[in-house]
Amino acid sequence: MARHGFVSKVHQKKPRHCDMPAPTRRGNASKSVIRSRLEYVFSYQIIKRAEMKIGMANLVYTIRRLIQASKLSSSILLSPARAGRVHPRQRELSHQRCLAGDGQQSSST
Repeated sequence: MARHGFVSKVHQKKPRHCDMPAPTRRGNASKSVIRSRLEYVFSYQIIKRAEMKIGMANLVYTIRRLIQASKLSSSILLSPARAGRVHPRQRELSHQRCLAGDGQQSSST
């Protein structure tokens, strides 16, 4: 890294069984100050990203429910009910077709 002009931002470990030298302690302290300031900025970005992700998931959920509800409402209006009964609006549409000159009631598929 030093060959390419970079400086290590990693903390130095304490030697086993003896105190950490003062220059190493000061270097770790200064790196901690910089690191804490950067972590604050990135944590704010992470929180905002999470809020955006949750908001988008809620939007997708709402759109899917809207699509499902519109499909359900259109299928109720256009197809016969399960018990062999015809929805009142379907009966009315069939009656209007007969009056308009189709001559016979057409069953929907």
